[in-house]
Amino acid sequence: GHTHETNKPFFTALFSHVKNLDRRGCHRSALQVCKLLLSLDPVDPVGALFCIDYFSLRAEEYLWLEQFSEQYQSDNSLWNFPNFAYSLAVCRFYLEREESSKNEKETSVGLMKQALMLHPSVLKRLILKVPLKDKAWKTITLASIFKLEESGILSLDHLIRIYVERSYIIWRLPDVHKLLKDAALEVVETLNHD
Repeated sequence: GHTHETNKPFFTALFSHVKNLDRRGCHRSALQVCKLLLSLDPVDPVGALFCIDYFSLRAEEYLWLEQFSEQYQSDNSLWNFPNFAYSLAVCRFYLEREESSKNEKETSVGLMKQALMLHPSVLKRLILKVPLKDKAWKTITLASIFKLEESGILSLDHLIRIYVERSYIIWRLPDVHKLLKDAALEVVETLNHD
């Protein structure tokens, strides 16, 4: 509405501040500015939602990210955003390492399988961009679900491109790489059985 028009320069300035913080590796500060942007306007005119998960992971604010996603109430669930679907699985993976006791939450492998089933075209892009060299990927990408690197929905493909460009560094860690591979193999396995 009207308020948005008057605030536009302010939002744009804050968002370019986020980009500068990112370039300087100040992920914690970038995360704080993203939180501020979302609290000022939940409509999210500059797209803070598309990078807040990345900054949370880089700043190791795993618990915050999980709580944010649980409290985030909107018409569309955060699972519709490819960045959140994948980041929440990675986030859970790190939280599982810190937790001594088992809790009731879905496991990181379960969440990763969900992300892969919802947004399968992310996988091929990640494999190319990271790049992931394991022999298993050859077999995995033969499965019909992972053959394509386009979802065919322009806006979604755009979000996926942005996600992979921004976040590929997260997938370079061997443990996260293994999580992705285990989940992908399970997805292929499940689909072969059905």
